[in-house]
Amino acid sequence: MSAQRPKATGLIGGRVYAVASPMVSFYVVFDGHTAVVIDSGFSAAQARRGLDRIGIDPSLVRHVFLTHSDRDHTGGLPVFAGAEVHLCAREKPVLDGSVPRRFLFLKRRNRLEVAYTPFEDGETFSAGSIRLRAIWTPGHTPGSASFLVDDSALFTGDLLVLKRGRAEPGSRIISNDVAESERSIHKLAERVPEASLLCTGHSGYTTDYRYAMARYLPGKA
Repeated sequence: MSAQRPKATGLIGGRVYAVASPMVSFYVVFDGHTAVVIDSGFSAAQARRGLDRIGIDPSLVRHVFLTHSDRDHTGGLPVFAGAEVHLCAREKPVLDGSVPRRFLFLKRRNRLEVAYTPFEDGETFSAGSIRLRAIWTPGHTPGSASFLVDDSALFTGDLLVLKRGRAEPGSRIISNDVAESERSIHKLAERVPEASLLCTGHSGYTTDYRYAMARYLPGKA
């Protein structure tokens, strides 16, 4: 078993880098020429510092894939002005206010101050030699998505957290629908039976995917 919060920004496996902070981590996949970013952190300052530490120029980032529209995952977007931003089409009701975003005991509307390209469940993308598949995994928000990169690294945003190396749904008080999150984790396990990395927004990552997802993988209790 290997599960940990990234304590420092840097390479965590293959060509995947974590940009860490005590609040939230985001991830960069870099093939030596082209970079893809999964979420953008809570601020432009975090994003700039992180990219500087791993030696990647923001101009090399061609795409930013957002797992959802919460501010702690979108705050760094100004750093990636030259990149195409992608967000699941089913997140739109949270942005237009037709579905309130639940947080603690409050209801609010998320805002995204950049243009984005909507995607649907199962869409695939290419950037340089990087291949990415989007998987709609609602629960934390209606349009939350996970991303499988190169058939090996899985990024789940706030769909789940790792506790003692095991995956479980994120906190009820900051999720729109925890029961839906549970169903989405089962869906994710069915679509992704194997991975070399499982990367979360707030609870770090693990290199032992089967241990983390044992409760959800097909054929498991």
